Amino acid sequence: GPELSLSFRKIPFFNVSPYLNPKTALTLGYNYQYRPDYIRSVTNFSVNFSGSPTKRTRMILTLPEINSVKVNLSPGFQSKLEALNDPRLFYTYDTHVISSVRFTYINSNQNLTSNRNFIFFRINGEYAPKLFDIKYNPAEFYKLDFDISYHQNVNKYNNVVFRLAAGVGVPFGNSTALPFEKSFFAGGANSVRAWNARTLGPGSYKNTVNIEQSGDIKIESNVEYRSEILRLSNGMIIEGATFVDAGNIWTLNEDISRPDGQFQFGHTIEELGIGGGFGLRFNFSFFILRLDAAVKLRDPSLEIGNRWVYPNQKFGISDVTFNL
Repeated sequence: GPELSLSFRKIPFFNVSPYLNPKTALTLGYNYQYRPDYIRSVTNFSVNFSGSPTKRTRMILTLPEINSVKVNLSPGFQSKLEALNDPRLFYTYDTHVISSVRFTYINSNQNLTSNRNFIFFRINGEYAPKLFDIKYNPAEFYKLDFDISYHQNVNKYNNVVFRLAAGVGVPFGNSTALPFEKSFFAGGANSVRAWNARTLGPGSYKNTVNIEQSGDIKIESNVEYRSEILRLSNGMIIEGATFVDAGNIWTLNEDISRPDGQFQFGHTIEELGIGGGFGLRFNFSFFILRLDAAVKLRDPSLEIGNRWVYPNQKFGISDVTFNL
């Protein structure tokens, strides 16, 4: 996916103080995805206005962001969707256009503290109405999500990270579900690592059709303890990590093809997938390479009373999920 961005250190038509670090960015991108089930191409254009009222805050207004998404399904996947006869899935994998306005607020004291303890908070709101009268299906929805983490320095060589993230998206107008690109997913390297990407949920639904699972609601949390193992002369740091992840996705409305996937507040805790494991962090300072190995500790797709995995089965190497 190539992307081209042009930035200006000002906001047009507004006399914004340079102390607010104003920026305008024009971005044009193209993303091509080849999967066994489909070929998807996404053309994206956005205009971003941003500024920093304080040293620890930044606000970003995207006005507008336009995504043109073209999807070609494989014959086998097309037949699978037709057999399921699920309007929501058909809509998810349909060719469509998204024209949205997004506002992001970020608050972090990561570079302002001397003891390395810091908090990162981001909240994102998005509104996608029908702005253009075009032949492709316009996606219409509201979406709100946030991500907060606390990084605590235990000592010079050890630290612990706590993270909580949640979000909800509400389709409206002619849209029956969130488009695939704006949906929530669970499982994978940046989610609940005991599950492969996009295979957890929704709710306590048991996935038997091998289709990537998306949802309208997501709740996720992680606790990770990191310890320095080795510091090399070139500045690279190798760390070990122990972690526990919990989370899931849900549908906002009932989906007849995915029973028990609808969000019900009273069942939220019992439908959280929980996993834990160990990993290595190769910290090159300008990026971090993570290798994790995790196992499922609590599986919400199992029957109630048998969702804690290891009292009910023996451990095997096939239980381990690796994420890079």
